[in-house]
This record gives sequence, structure tokens and C-alpha cells, in this order.
Amino acid sequence: MFAASLDDRSWLWSFLEDHAARYDAARVRAALPPECFDPKIPPVVRARQAIRRLMRSSGLRYGMPLDEAGLGSADRPPSEALFLAALARELDLCAAVAMVFGRGPDPAADRRDALALLAALLGEDAAAERISTQREDRLAAEAAKLARPLWKRGEALAGDPVAGLPLHNGLLYCDARFLARLAVDRHRRGRFSGEAARRLRRIVDRQRAALAEALMLLAGADGRPTPLTRRIIVRQLGALGLPGYLGRALREALEWPRPAEAIAASLPEPRTRRFILEQVVLGALAEGRRSPREREFLGRLAATLGIPPAELTEIEAELAEFYADHPEFVDRFQVRDRMEELSDRVLASVGELIDRNRSVFLHEVRQGRELTAALATLARGGKLDPAQRRRLRAQLLDLAKTVPGLALVAAPGGMLLVMALAKILPPSFLPSVLTEPRPDADDAPGRTKAG
Repeated sequence: MFAASLDDRSWLWSFLEDHAARYDAARVRAALPPECFDPKIPPVVRARQAIRRLMRSSGLRYGMPLDEAGLGSADRPPSEALFLAALARELDLCAAVAMVFGRGPDPAADRRDALALLAALLGEDAAAERISTQREDRLAAEAAKLARPLWKRGEALAGDPVAGLPLHNGLLYCDARFLARLAVDRHRRGRFSGEAARRLRRIVDRQRAALAEALMLLAGADGRPTPLTRRIIVRQLGALGLPGYLGRALREALEWPRPAEAIAASLPEPRTRRFILEQVVLGALAEGRRSPREREFLGRLAATLGIPPAELTEIEAELAEFYADHPEFVDRFQVRDRMEELSDRVLASVGELIDRNRSVFLHEVRQGRELTAALATLARGGKLDPAQRRRLRAQLLDLAKTVPGLALVAAPGGMLLVMALAKILPPSFLPSVLTEPRPDADDAPGRTKAG
């Protein structure tokens, strides 16, 4: 069983070897309809049909990839388990594409293709072209170069911050679709094409931007997001790694939302329009509730995208069926039930606290990087050693009332930590940074001291 630490640069090569050993080509073939192997149908058409079928059955379409082979390991923190399960299912897609094009199981070729495609996903087209023709004995070294940036990207997509946009489902889908479609192009041409990778990346970037903009409209369905929520969303938009012009357009849309018609106009493909609506419905479900205004917004968005009410109902039914069949994936990376107990007033008060103590907040952030990292580890289900726990407890008692916005709220499940601390801390507690001298560089004219 794959057990390498994701902090070790050798993890990716070990994962590829383990995936090849566990990959069951006969099972995948049996899961596909017979027409995927009908020689009378062009292989590109058959491959795309196979992708659509496997995206749905694997859970990738819903952002909840099923870890059927156990490569994610239940003993790992949730973020790692989700990332590895998604990666395994993405590799399944690429191997299935090769199968549809007539290539039988070939572990060495599959590993080479997988590394080239993953390099392209990271935007490393030159490395992808080199890997696609690299000798087998050099592939482990190539995998070591990709291991850390790939996990860093996966870690950023593995969950959504509380009060932010529910993006991770759609982003995982976009990554999987990019890899699968690039695999189709690779087998159609008989080689890897950097130009094809760049073209597909432009398409996916537009889809990701449209998804983010539609989810921003959903977030504003019940009223303008609070200052705290907007700051969290801005950080999320920055982490998307979109080209400058798309990033700027999204930040403008956050402040001055465009109508849904503008989003629809940028999405000519019916299948892409359905994808956007499906992901917005998922986003609404991820919040654990849907207000009347949100339900009204979904209906308007569907109509704007040219999707009839019956198809919207079908989308909702498909999602409900998937979650009913796989209840272990529901709420694994979300805090929906608890979040229903939180009012906008609670989130707004945290944002006001940060606004009133901005310079103190920034000072604490610089002082408390270890705290932020430790909280993120705990929020993802990770463990700390005894020394780390002692340091975390001391820092939490000193910082909880000053920096819940970054250290707690921004972490997946972080608001639950805020709620717990609010029950155990004395109401008069103040962190030492408010009573000790601070560097002049951190002083800001017009700042109001807390307390």
C-alpha cells in the first residue's frame, strides 16, 4: 500500500508505481459501455464518452473522488486523502483513454504519460515535452521535481475556507477534465503537444473563472458579502493561478457583480453551461442550506444559461443520488451542519475586529506563522506532537481574540475552533500584543485599540 509522506519528494514516483500495480484494466473496461470500443466510431468520440462515464462513476464530477483502490489511505489527514484519491482517479481516466485508443496495459508508458500530463497541468510544458520522450531510468528523477509543486497545488484545492467560495469541487473537476482531454490529444497525435496543452489550459482557465464568478453571484444572493468574506474570496481568487486579465476581471466582478447574462455569454458550449450550473448547485449544497433567495437565484441562473427547469431538477436529483449512494463522502471536508448555527452577525463581528486592529493583526500574523500552520494541520485532520501542542495552546490563548480571521476562519473547519475557544476563554482576556510595545513599522495612523 502506498504510504510515502507527501513531504518526501519521492512520493509521486512511489504513487505511480503503486497505482500501476493496483490498476484493474478489466474492471475499468467493464464499467464502460460497449460503444467505447466500437471500431466503427472514431476513437476521439469514444474516448470522450469514456471520460464522461468515468468522471461521473468515480465521483470526480462532484468533487468527491472515490478511493476505490485505497491509495488515499483512511489514516491520512482528509486533505491528503482527498488529493490522493483525486490523483488516482485522474490517472484512471488517462489510462482508460489509452485503452480506448487500443493500447493495452503498459505500466512504463502509463507512468511516462502521467508525468508528462501532470507537468502540463502545472504549466511546465517544456518539462512535459522532455518527459514524454524521456528514458525509463530518468523518470523517477523527473517525478521528484514535480512532487512538491503538485502537492502544493493539490493542498490548495483540497478544501474551501469557511465563509469563502465552495470552489474545490469544480476545480478538481477542471483538473481532471484537462488531464483527460490532453490524454486524448496525446493519443490522437501519437505524441505530446505543448501547443495543445496551452490551448486546453486557456479553455479550462475560462471555465474556472466563470465558475468563480457564478459562485460569487451565489454568495451575494442573500446580500452583499461582508468585508471578511470578500477578503477570503480575494485570497481564493489569487490562489487560482489564472492569467492576469482573468484575475483582474474576477476581482472587479467581486466589487461590481456582472449579471448572469454576462457569464452565459462567455459560455457558448451547452456542456460547459451545464457544468457551471451543476457546480453552483453543488456550491449551494456545500453550505448546508439554501435560502429562498438562493433557490430563486439558481432558477434564474438556469434560465439564463438556457437550461430548462426540468434539467435543473435532474441535476439536483443526480447529486442527491450520488450523495445517497456514498454518504461517507458527505461532510467529510465541510462543516455544513455547524455552519447553519452561525449567523452573518458572527462573521461580520470577526471582520470588524480585524478592521479595528489591522496593524496588530498583521504583527501577530508575522509572529504566528507556526500557529497558522498548526491550525491548518489540525483543521485537515492532521496530528501534532506533544511539543507542538504545548506551543499551540500557549499561542492560542495569546492570539485567539486578535487573529481568528486568518489563523482560524481561513482554515477548513476553522470557525468550529473559534466557537470552541469562545466557550473556554474568559471574556475579558486580552492577548499580550495589545499591552506590549510594538515595532514602529506596525503602527498605523488612526488605528483604534481594542478593549
